[in-house]
Amino acid sequence: MVTPVAIFDFEEETKHMRLKSLHPGHTIDEVKSRMGFTPIIPDKVPETEPPTVQELEIIRAFDPDGILPRLAQ
Repeated sequence: MVTPVAIFDFEEETKHMRLKSLHPGHTIDEVKSRMGFTPIIPDKVPETEPPTVQELEIIRAFDPDGILPRLAQ
């Protein structure tokens, strides 16, 4: 699951949500403060890789009015 501050996946065995990576400029504390529960948080959480040109094209086609960047604020 991609959010304005991080990417999550699900732990295979328990199916609990897990923090996979943080977008640049965001913190684990911020993630926790925005959620109604605490996901699994690994000892080391990498920074999210920037999107490729193709991924940006898909995002922009899905969000032509640029609403998603405003949600991150």
